[in-house]
Amino acid sequence: AARAGGGGGKDGEDGGAAAQHSATDAARARFASQYGDLVTRVHVLVAAHAARYDGEWCRAHGLNKRTLASAQRVRKQLCGLWACAVGPLTPAEREPEPLDDDARVGLRRALTAGFFMRAAVRQTSGKYLALASHEEVAVHPSSVLFARKVPCVLFQELVLTNKRYIRELTAIDESWLSELAPDCYAATGGDVE
Repeated sequence: AARAGGGGGKDGEDGGAAAQHSATDAARARFASQYGDLVTRVHVLVAAHAARYDGEWCRAHGLNKRTLASAQRVRKQLCGLWACAVGPLTPAEREPEPLDDDARVGLRRALTAGFFMRAAVRQTSGKYLALASHEEVAVHPSSVLFARKVPCVLFQELVLTNKRYIRELTAIDESWLSELAPDCYAATGGDVE
């Protein structure tokens, strides 16, 4: 309601707040990915890194500087762990970069391999069926995939309110489930075995 600008304040206050929210939403929308919330987060991190995590840039894009700084620290820790386990990264490899098509597919396939038990497929009703639990779930309105009709998704979070919502979604190819988790998914339709 606050974003819509409906009554309750001095003249112009609600309209200004609505305009500010609208501008922030527009700034955030430029990072949105058709492949879901996690790929969108990668876009945000790459852009924030390019902007050197500048506080003004974060505010202009409706992003929390401390959260992005925390993500940057985690990324540095992961790079350090990689260096210990596999070998040192080149300076170029340490820099986050935009995902090309191959990297986007690779990321989504890796997520599928790790989170295959959190897959959901779109039903003819428009709702999704969580394959492991056989629960009917809906896409949370905060997801970049909320208005899209993606056939199959992975979810990171199940939120129980008056509905069962799934959040932090990644669009995947349903055939990846039987390929990457053959012990759990039959090749004929995605049911968990």
